[in-house]
Formats: sequence, C-alpha cells, structure tokens
Amino acid sequence: WVGSANITNHCGFQYWEVGNECYGAWERDLNTNAPYMAHDPWTYAMRFRDYYTAMKAVDPTIKVGIVAVPGEDSYVNNYTHSAYNQREGYSHYGWTPVVLSTLQSLGVTPDFMVHHFYPEYQYDNDADLLQAASNWAVNAADLRQQISDYFGGNGTNIELVCTENNADAGPEGRQSTSLVNGLYLADSLSQLMKTEFNAFIWWDLRNGQDTSGDFDASLYGWRTYGDEGIILNSNTRYPTFYCMKLMQHFVQPGDTVITTASDHALLSTYAVRRLDGSLTILAINKDPSNTITASVVAADFIPGSGGTVYSYGIPQDNAAETGIGSQDIAQTNFTGAGTNFSYAFPPYSATVLTLSPAPAQLLPIPASTTASQFVFQ
Repeated sequence: WVGSANITNHCGFQYWEVGNECYGAWERDLNTNAPYMAHDPWTYAMRFRDYYTAMKAVDPTIKVGIVAVPGEDSYVNNYTHSAYNQREGYSHYGWTPVVLSTLQSLGVTPDFMVHHFYPEYQYDNDADLLQAASNWAVNAADLRQQISDYFGGNGTNIELVCTENNADAGPEGRQSTSLVNGLYLADSLSQLMKTEFNAFIWWDLRNGQDTSGDFDASLYGWRTYGDEGIILNSNTRYPTFYCMKLMQHFVQPGDTVITTASDHALLSTYAVRRLDGSLTILAINKDPSNTITASVVAADFIPGSGGTVYSYGIPQDNAAETGIGSQDIAQTNFTGAGTNFSYAFPPYSATVLTLSPAPAQLLPIPASTTASQFVFQ
C-alpha cells in the first residue's frame, strides 16, 4: 500500500496509522493465532513492529503511528502481559502502557500516537457537551505522562494527534446536527490548539442520516435526524460545517495562540496573534437564551478603532429551517475597539473579532536647542 501510494503514484502521504481502535471489541480482529490474541496490546505491539519495519523499508520518509487511549488502566482486555511503572512502583495491564512498554523493549519508536475523543455515548446533554472540550488538556497530559513512564527519554519526539472527534460515538440524534455541536466543534479545536496535539480531524466530512440516537425534548435543535458528517449532499450543510468554516477567520498556519481568560462560565474565549500583526479573538457564548456583554481587555496590543466581525449562531440556524435569511457566516464591521472595550455576544453563537494594530505614531522627545540630533520613537 505504501509503495503503491507514495512510490508508484507519488501521493506523498506522510502519516500512516496502523489499525483503528484495536483495543475495542467493536473492531474486527483476526490476530488469534497463538500466542497472539484479539484486542490484545502485546499482540498489537508485536504486529506494529512488523508493519513499521516493512513500511519504512518502502518509504523511509513516512511517519507510522500507534493506536492509544488515555488512562493506564483503560481497556484491560486480558492479564497476559503487564507494564511496570517505575515512577509509581505498580504494574498496569491497560492498553497504552502494554503497547508502549512492549515497543520500548523491541527498540521500536512510533512516530506519533493517535487519540480519538467522543465525550458522549447514546445519551446527550447540551450543557455537558459545551463544557467537554476542556478534556483536551487532561488527555494530552495523560498520554504524555504514559509516554514518559513507559518509553522514557526515547519517547520525547512521539507526536500526539487527534484523528477523530465528534460529540457522540454511538447512534446519532438531534444534537449531532444542531447548533450545539457546531459550537462544540469550534470550542474543541480551540482548546486542542492550546495543547501539544498536532492534528485535529473531525469525524467526518460525509456520514449519513441516523434516526436511532437521542431526540430528547431537552436538546436544542429542529432537525429530525442525526448525522456525524458536516454535509449531507451538495446543498445541505450543518452548523458543524459553518463553524468549521468560521475557524479560517480565526486562525491560519503560522499564527501564535496567546493566553486568554474569561470570568464567565458560559463564555469561552480564545485569541491568536496573526502573522500580519493583527489579533483575532474567538468568543463562544454557550448560553441558549442570554446575550453576554463582556469587557475585552488587550494587554501588550493597541488595536485600531474598528475591526471585522465574523459570526455564526441562532439567526443562521433559523434561516436554514425557515429558508428566510442567510445560512452562511455573517460578516460585519464594528467601531469602538481599544485596549479595553465592551462587546455583546449573542446567545448560542461563535464570534470572531479581527483587530488590526493601531497605526504607528512618531512622538518627538524634547531636546535642548543646542542638541545636534533629534530622536523619534
């Protein structure tokens, strides 16, 4: 496969993951010839060594990654092999410790570690989902600690990547195609950007309608079916599509994520310093009913008096239902920006504020009449 894709057809695929959620009984696993066992971390590590060696021999430039899960004791599928944590003084039988310790003993260093994250399963809650993105920092720290404990210094260059994220891993209901899931997507990506995860892939572009999930009346939204995709056909785009589209106005490759803080539990805020010197702010109002008026305070940045606003929320979602108005991202201008200004963020909305730096000013420094030079700063 590597030879066909990268050598024969010059596709240039760089990241190759061996297997998919192999720890889960829901995945087919035919590795049952003794001493191998299905859904077994030691078996996976031994087979990974073989794939890794063969794939790198065909194209040494590729990166080959392993399947992993947070938690030392997650997915203990059997007790045949253990992994000793010297820092803790305990042995563990979980998927990731056994995979890492086995590969370390084999002298095989994976290039990256794959993590999938779905905060819900079968039963959905809007308020809970809109707070779930904070788990990215916890999961990144957990996986990095396991690499350190079971692989040591040789694992410092193992990347962390997310190749699947969505709200619910089970049957899909109203929430998956609602505005709430769109806001979660924007919040999830923004939280992940503050960690060492080097990839974010939403599951997925196209998936298909599902009516077997949660349609409880407490869930926001009007669509009568679920769908893990962000588009259904050439014309049907869900809120997840538009919130993903909104993110290009917030951040681009090469930009720098900077620190923000919000003192409101239902207003998540993020900021990025753009390569052109401008500042972009993303604010997500997670309150379904109330506008949140917040003071925006910028440190070490003096913006011009105005800026551009990109937003997506209830008006666009309502337009998709009624056919009246625009479903697409709204773009407007605003004035009154400064180092400390107020802005009203509508309920259930994602808003990007783009602030350009104020024009530079030349300020003369007084000098004596006998001075031979003048300095402008």
